[in-house]
Amino acid sequence: MIQTTDDTKFKKGQSGNPNGRPKGSSSIKDQLRKIGEEYSPEELVKEVRKIFHIPKKRKITMDECIWRMVYVAAVRGKPWAINFIADRREGKAPQTIKPEGMSNLDKLIAACSWDDDEDN
Repeated sequence: MIQTTDDTKFKKGQSGNPNGRPKGSSSIKDQLRKIGEEYSPEELVKEVRKIFHIPKKRKITMDECIWRMVYVAAVRGKPWAINFIADRREGKAPQTIKPEGMSNLDKLIAACSWDDDEDN
């Protein structure tokens, strides 16, 4: 176990990074957005044009190439791609909480039951 002293602990009311991020630096999100807006390398564009029949005059960004390739993966049956597209187009499905300590029959009844008052 590592022992700490009062000299190594954060001081109450004082930021651990008082100066913050250096000015002019960009976040990963900003860098990814910038790269996504750039035009794609020709090798990747050729592959996307071949699949989607996009006219040669039209420039294609990295973002567009990536999203189109996700669709290709979905059409090829990749579950991660299908889920990715569905989550972004339809919204993520709510996650259910599985009760602990219940029999399988009780779990089934709980999953299938509804409030009688909902119809009123």
